[in-house]
Amino acid sequence: MFERWYALDAGSHQIRIYDESKDCFVQFQSLIAYKNNEIVALSHDALEYVYHRSTSIKVKYPFSEGKIKGDIVPLIQYGLNLKKEKSIFSKPCLLICLPDKNETEQDKWLKALKNEGIRKIEFISIPQLMNEKIHFYIHAGHSYTLIGCNVNGKEILYKQIPFAGIQMDEAIVQTVLKKTSCIISKEDARILKEACSKSLNINKNANLTCFGMNKYNQYEKINITSMNIWPDLLAIEQQIVLWTKQMISSCNLDLQEKILEQGIYLSGGLANCFGLRAYLKHELHCPIICTQSPQYDIINKMKGWKK
Repeated sequence: MFERWYALDAGSHQIRIYDESKDCFVQFQSLIAYKNNEIVALSHDALEYVYHRSTSIKVKYPFSEGKIKGDIVPLIQYGLNLKKEKSIFSKPCLLICLPDKNETEQDKWLKALKNEGIRKIEFISIPQLMNEKIHFYIHAGHSYTLIGCNVNGKEILYKQIPFAGIQMDEAIVQTVLKKTSCIISKEDARILKEACSKSLNINKNANLTCFGMNKYNQYEKINITSMNIWPDLLAIEQQIVLWTKQMISSCNLDLQEKILEQGIYLSGGLANCFGLRAYLKHELHCPIICTQSPQYDIINKMKGWKK
């Protein structure tokens, strides 16, 4: 029987949906703007509401740390362009990637999408996607980092730690406040983080600008350098390296040797952050394997699972 499968990688900042039949995918931001509890904008269109001063307007992120924290249905409808089709054959099937096999979280997804015209829903975990013979991996995303190891398809190590991109953003917000006495949004902090990373990658201490709210509740242009916010990035990278070293040291000596010989697979959007790969390589003395676009590794690994 013909089934049209979509793969879904729902991140706290970006949602990616891959259409198996057309071999293409869409990507959009995972945020919703509400006014008096009514939806006024989704995804990229909701960004402009980040700067609204009205207390009746709220911008919410329904995913965090791989878990549902709010109403996900509008974003899934937006991504799949769902329509209430009469024929069961036109209804999509959905393969959803989660950090682990948490049944409570799976039940949340099933309950949320129960009446949304989806024919079938299945789940796959990130460790399941990392199924090589001996595979030590770090998946560093926006709201969490996963560290794990599979041996012959069996999960040997698994740890989810709260050190990732969003913690960098929160630290940048505080740094900007101390340096300029202005408050910036987490979206602006994320943009500063990415600009800082790009400039340091080409050995430049760039002068970065954005708008922040001053003590008079007015927006003003602020300036800060890459080196001013680099410590905020480094602090999170140090935590990731520390946890990785602890996880490897918990393995027996034979497995440690094989891991360090084979190298560590690094994926997720934070893999692009300045310093992380080099820091891991320096501290662990092993190859760090990373694709050209690590932010797409999960959705790429999901391709073909439901053919």
